[in-house]
Amino acid sequence: MPTMIPFASRQLPRITSLVLSLLALGWVSLSSAADFGHEASDLPVDESVKFGVLPNGMRYALKSNTEPRERVALRLLVKTGSLQETEEQRGLAHFLEHMAFNGSKNYKPGTLIEFFQRMGMNFGGDTNAFTTFDRTVYMIDLPDAKPEHLDEGLQVFFDYADNLTLLPEEIDRERGIILSEKRSADSVEQRSSLAELNFFFPDTRLVNRIPIGTEEVLKNAQQSDFLDYYNTWYRPDRMTLVAVGDFDLKQVEQKIIRRFSPLQSRAPARNDPPLDTVEAGVGLKVLHHYEPEAGRVSVGIQTLTPYVEEADTAANRIKYLPRDLAFAMLNRRLAELAKKENSPFSSGRANAGDVYDVAHNTSIELSTQSDQWQAALPVAENELRRALEFGFQRPELAEVIAGMRNGLDQSVKRAATRRSSGLAMGILSSIADDSVFTT
Repeated sequence: MPTMIPFASRQLPRITSLVLSLLALGWVSLSSAADFGHEASDLPVDESVKFGVLPNGMRYALKSNTEPRERVALRLLVKTGSLQETEEQRGLAHFLEHMAFNGSKNYKPGTLIEFFQRMGMNFGGDTNAFTTFDRTVYMIDLPDAKPEHLDEGLQVFFDYADNLTLLPEEIDRERGIILSEKRSADSVEQRSSLAELNFFFPDTRLVNRIPIGTEEVLKNAQQSDFLDYYNTWYRPDRMTLVAVGDFDLKQVEQKIIRRFSPLQSRAPARNDPPLDTVEAGVGLKVLHHYEPEAGRVSVGIQTLTPYVEEADTAANRIKYLPRDLAFAMLNRRLAELAKKENSPFSSGRANAGDVYDVAHNTSIELSTQSDQWQAALPVAENELRRALEFGFQRPELAEVIAGMRNGLDQSVKRAATRRSSGLAMGILSSIADDSVFTT
C-alpha cells in the first residue's frame, strides 16, 4: 500500500537540479462547498452516474458499466491524509491504511487477505489502498458481479470505515513493514521531490507532513494514537463510496443505503488544520540539488503564486482555454527542438497546476545530461520569452486545435468501452477534487 510522494504527477530524477523561481500568473483550481462539484457548476455532468448522500453525510456515486462483463470496481475515499495528522501522529494516516488489512470486527487478524484470495482476488492487483497528503483510498475489484460478493465487498468497506480493531500486537507486527517501506522510499526521485518542497514551501505542513512519516512516530506510536486519528477523521461525512460495474443501479444503491446508513461518527469533529499559503514574491531564487545516483539532469524555470479558489464552470474553462492551447503549442516547439541533431536536451515540457490548495505553480522543464544543462537552460528561457513576446503562428494554433478536437472525439469513443476500474478512479478523482465528472 504505497504512499504518494510529493509532486507525484511529475518525475524528477536528476544528477543536478536547477530551478529558477520567478513571479508569474496562476491558473484555475477546482473546489466547491457543495456535496458534489457538479452541484456548484454549470457544466453538464455524466447523467449515467447516480449521485447520492446518506443522512449521515456519506456520499456515493454509482455507474453501470459492462466492460468487462460481470465485474465490479469498488472505491472508498476517505478525505483525510497526512495533512490532518498532529505532530505526534506523523505517518499514522498511512500506517492506519495498512492496519485496515490487519484486523476488524468481521475479519480477524490474518484472515482478510485469505478471504480475498478465496474469492478469486489477487492482493495488490484486485485490492489495495494508498494514502496521500489529503486522502486515503481503498480499492476492491470484485471477481464477478454476484450479489453475495458485492455484499462482501461493501462489508469490507464498512469494516474499514467503522470496525477496525487496531490491536497493539498487530500494530507492533506491522511496524517493521512500514519502516522497511520508509527505507525503500529513500530514492533519487523522492529526495529530489523533497528538495523542491523544502525550496518552495519551507516551514509548511506540506514539508512537515510527508505521508510516510517520521521514524520516531512509526517506532513508538501506541494504540491510543491510532484510535485518536481513526475516530476523529474516519467520519461518514468525509467518505465517498464509488461503485462501477455490471449491475443494476437501484439494487446496488439499496445495498449501500442499508449497509452504510447506520455508520455514525465515533468522536467529536475536529477542524482541518489551517491551510498554508505562499506570498507572491518578486525576484530570482535558485535551487541546486545534486544526486550522484541519477542518470540525467532536470533543469527548469518555475513560478509560484498564491492559491485562488475558482469554481469549475464553463466560463472558467473557456477563460483558461487560451492558456492551455499556448502550453500545447510551446510543448510542440520543445518537442521539435529536442529532435534536432546536437540538441542539448532530450525532452521538455511546460505546464501549470495547483499544489494542494496552497499555491499555483507554472513551470518549463528540460531533461538533459549533466554536462549540457548550461546549454539547455537558455533554450527553456528563450522559448518561453519568444512565446510571451511574439506569440504563435496560425498554423501552430490550427494544429493543436485539431489535436485537441481529435482527442475529444477519441475520448467519446473510448467512453463506451472504458473498464470499470478506470471509470471508478476517474469518478473518485473528480469527487476528491470537487470537480465535474464527465465521460
